[in-house]
Amino acid sequence: MSRLLLLGAVSAETSDDNSDIDVYIFTKTDILIETRENIIKPISSKFEIGGEYFGSGDEFIFDNLGKQLDLMYWTIEWIESVVNKTWIGCHPQNGYTTCFLYTLKNFNIIYDKNNRL
Repeated sequence: MSRLLLLGAVSAETSDDNSDIDVYIFTKTDILIETRENIIKPISSKFEIGGEYFGSGDEFIFDNLGKQLDLMYWTIEWIESVVNKTWIGCHPQNGYTTCFLYTLKNFNIIYDKNNRL
């Protein structure tokens, strides 16, 4: 992992007790489902691993916190293609163009080793 971002109500400081935590992990390559299961299953009794509609993602309740975490795993190449198609090329994608652009504009960078983002 080379980049870790926080978004959503927690990042915007508008969260309440019912808000989930949205974490975006930008990777050089895809993370295998088995690896994600090995990380999530020991810390969660309720989870959905392997969501792929908006790119790879997992949702789970972090048992120790009692909070839902939504993890998105995006490769740098994938998000760059979204930027090039939607922002630069002005071509909407799957109906969530503004969602992706909002994400890119408003995330808080937690870790970015090479300062690429």
